[in-house]
Amino acid sequence: MGLIIFVRHGESETNTGHIISDSVDRYHLTRSGSEQAAFVASQIHSLPVIRIFSSPVLRARETAEIISEKIGLPFEVDERLTESGFGPYNNYTIRELPPGEREELGMERWTDIVERMRGFAESCEGTVIAVSHALPIRAIISSIIGLNEATSQGIDIAYCSISCITTDPWEILSIGSKTLPASIRKRL
Repeated sequence: MGLIIFVRHGESETNTGHIISDSVDRYHLTRSGSEQAAFVASQIHSLPVIRIFSSPVLRARETAEIISEKIGLPFEVDERLTESGFGPYNNYTIRELPPGEREELGMERWTDIVERMRGFAESCEGTVIAVSHALPIRAIISSIIGLNEATSQGIDIAYCSISCITTDPWEILSIGSKTLPASIRKRL
């Protein structure tokens, strides 16, 4: 059985600038984002984690690096954890987006995000940390509880929040928690 501890990256320049971006090397964590990453690392550092994975996007890699230093394990980049593909609207501000569904705008399809995130989760064994982004984390959680993109809008995946799932069976243990729930510590 895999226990996956999904961590959303800390606050970044994309967040403060209201920018959507899947650019790999463009936007850093803010000072607050680095502090958030240090706090979440303090919450999970004593867990029996065997691997740490990260999205290739800079804000996620910077978060994973902070967690990695605290835990004492190197992190590995996994493309499946990447930010949603924003297509022609990459690096636009939210205000610049026209109305329309993701597919209509040429962005990565929700079903493709779900597929790659479930594929990642199914490949994990043991207890792992996976640093990703709000939409991909919401996508995998939604797929487990049977929600689509529209019906999952109320799921809040805050900066450096912890969302835990198991894969055998598929089970959600926490969603968007700011601290590691005691029930997860007890499982380990």
